Amino acid sequence: QHIRSENRMLIERRNMERLRELHTNPCLPDNLDENGNLPYLQCAWSRCGQIFSNRDQLLNHVRYALYGETRPLLHGFHLHCNNVLSANANISLQAFKQKVRSSFAGTKYAAYLKLPMYDEKMEYYYKQFQGRQTFSKD
Repeated sequence: QHIRSENRMLIERRNMERLRELHTNPCLPDNLDENGNLPYLQCAWSRCGQIFSNRDQLLNHVRYALYGETRPLLHGFHLHCNNVLSANANISLQAFKQKVRSSFAGTKYAAYLKLPMYDEKMEYYYKQFQGRQTFSKD
């Protein structure tokens, strides 16, 4: 019984590591349409591509893949980033980050945008939007 439990935990840990690897390299979804939109009810990381029957299942999958159960997704992250860049495509990276952070001001998500991982995500989104070279975490 104890050995089965340890094996189950080992398998779960390996599955979680694999899931996290699929969803952190690249750090943002890379399966976008020509307008930068995420696919409908499909994981937007091309290395995953799992299809879901509803939005809640998709969001739970992404939340778990990125953070386990420790942190909420920033709902509207892509929308806020897109709105800032659509209004001024020539904005500098630093000004872009500041405007995205200010668009979340007063929300429960504002504190998360101060984390270094979101600096990386904003930079990746910026470069993705600008059509510059995309990069992966190595």
